[in-house]
Amino acid sequence: MATCLPSALQQIGRQVTVEEVVAEVLKDAPFYGSDGGVTISGGEPFYQPRFTIELLQALHSRGISTVLDTCGYGSPAAVEQALEYTNLVLLDLKHMDPEKHRQGTGVDNKLILNNAKVMASKCQVRISFPLIPGYNDGEENIRATALLARDLGLEWIDIEPLHSLGASKYEYLGLSSPYQQYQEIKREDVLAARGVIASFGLQTTIGRMM
Repeated sequence: MATCLPSALQQIGRQVTVEEVVAEVLKDAPFYGSDGGVTISGGEPFYQPRFTIELLQALHSRGISTVLDTCGYGSPAAVEQALEYTNLVLLDLKHMDPEKHRQGTGVDNKLILNNAKVMASKCQVRISFPLIPGYNDGEENIRATALLARDLGLEWIDIEPLHSLGASKYEYLGLSSPYQQYQEIKREDVLAARGVIASFGLQTTIGRMM
């Protein structure tokens, strides 16, 4: 029989209820002022749509500003319901080409782009653009992303250059890090991407600054 040595396995995280999360949020409510609030991120919030919607609703009912940080891959019904209680969406768009999107994520982007239109029609949206060398950093894709943002009436694209800070998580799980297949991104490439986006009349940040 195998024996588990002390601390050989560690559980990270715990199950919580909506009420427990809200109680934790309310502890910091005096510090929110007029601009503060709660961002629901992940992972992916729509992986647990019922919990996400109920939490957004509970926060909204208490007058707490809410931000939904999502890749947009959720059922249209869940997205529409969540938007009723959302002040701002941070929409992570990885690639505009459906096949390239499938290669990078396992799914195409049709559902995401349809949800993006709904999001833009119902609340404020900022696009988060993870800039990944050799995957989505070509000018054609950057222009397509900027064109979508402009057509949706958005103002901001936040460029998120690829970094390897998550590599240690793979090591902790005993997995090989996928970061090894990507080159280190160059500053001039980030600035070039920013210039392309700005040429569409959009405002940009490098790294998310709000």
